Amino acid sequence: MLLLIALLATPVNLTIPEGNWLSPEYSLVEEWSLNPLEYVSTMRVPLGCITESEEGSEYSWDITLLDENRVIRFEDNQQVNQIEIDLNVCQQFDIDFSPSGNYLLLFDDRNADCLRINLDEMHTEHAVLLDNHVPGSTYLSITDTGSIVLSAGLLRRIFNAHFENIFEYSGGRNFNEYFTHDNEGNHFFFTMTDKLIGVNGSGQEIWRSKIDADYEIDDLVHNFITDPFGRNVVVQRTSLLQLFSGDVGEAFYRESFERIVANPVFSPSGNFLAVETKTYDEMLNFTNGLRLYSINSSANEVTESFHSIYTNRESPRFIPISVSENGIVFARLSFHGAKLYRLVLLDSSGNAVWISALFSSESRYFTSSCGGIAGMTHDGRGIWHFDGNHVHAYKLDRG
Repeated sequence: MLLLIALLATPVNLTIPEGNWLSPEYSLVEEWSLNPLEYVSTMRVPLGCITESEEGSEYSWDITLLDENRVIRFEDNQQVNQIEIDLNVCQQFDIDFSPSGNYLLLFDDRNADCLRINLDEMHTEHAVLLDNHVPGSTYLSITDTGSIVLSAGLLRRIFNAHFENIFEYSGGRNFNEYFTHDNEGNHFFFTMTDKLIGVNGSGQEIWRSKIDADYEIDDLVHNFITDPFGRNVVVQRTSLLQLFSGDVGEAFYRESFERIVANPVFSPSGNFLAVETKTYDEMLNFTNGLRLYSINSSANEVTESFHSIYTNRESPRFIPISVSENGIVFARLSFHGAKLYRLVLLDSSGNAVWISALFSSESRYFTSSCGGIAGMTHDGRGIWHFDGNHVHAYKLDRG
């Protein structure tokens, strides 16, 4: 087993100015805004999903909003379609969108009834995925091809686009076990206590690996993700980051941190990985920041592109939202103990491009899979932000 250590970059010390700040080398222009609360109930959480749609060199934002009795689709701020459907009381449903936003999955936690909506065709399908269902114990995710992965207690299942159960196992623990998958549903990955399991799109187990030779039963995994193509798998524990090959399950990178590493996020092609870092001394002086890695999957090479840090006693957290193909990182700077945050854009060297004014955290948001409150295009040219009332779309230009 080959473990490569990344070449570490010299930390970049960030200065956080008061108020909104933009680098003089860039322009950031608001192109449009949309008030989703004009269309949906303010009680519904999440409000829906926002994903990028690309056509040639142009991009737009596909927005899906969930109301009590309909699903509404927008292209940017223009409504393009809707489907009438009784969503019942929103608290009864677990909700997931596919990575590109073309499928919506609703799971009724009372009776294990699943409703899948093809949002491109506005077509609905029903299925019951569990016979003996215990409410509150089930988690689901849907791929861009409509296949579904399910976790219920110790049970794991994969259903293909026809709702056929193609993979099943029972084992591990009923807490801190995870699953992840690529966008198209060609690769599925599961944790099972101290092991990882790789499954292909036909439901065949293709590999099984031990997480760590020194893994202990109380050494829990906190984040488990793969890139959009299933090439690399990240296992993140409190102070340890590992990368595994999605094809064969071999660990090829391992890094220990002084205190905490968290919230890994891949770029759309998986060539970059951003993580949050958090350290502190005995006097509770915090040095928190973002670390960006460049990944060469074919050679199993990992290089640290930058490590941007901010030192003070307020313990702000740099939580990655998204990473572009050219290494721009979009993050939320959250302040400990306060419902306040700022948005931060860092270039591929870790230097600040934009730092927003303060925003207040809201109880309303979009699905976490699309960023919750904000997102960025694959090339870093566009970003969106939901301030609790309006979705704002911006265009970023250099020069």
